[in-house]
Parts: sequence; structure tokens; C-alpha cells
Amino acid sequence: MVVEAARRALAGEPLQAISAKVRKLIPISHMIQTADTLRYLAMGGRIGKAKAMLGSVLRIKPLIGIEDGEIVPL
Repeated sequence: MVVEAARRALAGEPLQAISAKVRKLIPISHMIQTADTLRYLAMGGRIGKAKAMLGSVLRIKPLIGIEDGEIVPL
């Protein structure tokens, strides 16, 4: 959203138009994140210790996101 707003600002669009475009992007934007280690997911109770150990051995990097304010696996 920031990059889109910056492009429009450099193109000379007025602030109100840029703001309106950014507001339209909010509901269709998604956050995707990966954890470098499963340690903190296990410590926080998000995954079991056996899953964390197996995932670490296999070097699995889970993808997580946010849906309706909840952290969910993708």
C-alpha cells in the first residue's frame, strides 16, 4: 500500500485520491509471514513439541497469516 501511494504521489495525484485508493486496498490485502524457527510457536502453544521437533529436523518453515484478527496457518 505504501509503494502504491508513493507511486501515485510521484505521479502528482492529489492526497485525497491517494487516500481513497489506499482505503480500497485495505480489505483485499493479506499478511503472510514465516517463522525462522518453530521454537517460539511451540513455546507459545501454537504447535506441539513433537511437531516442532519434527519440523526442525525437516527444516520446515511454516507460513502463517491473519484472518479475522487470528493467527492461522497457511
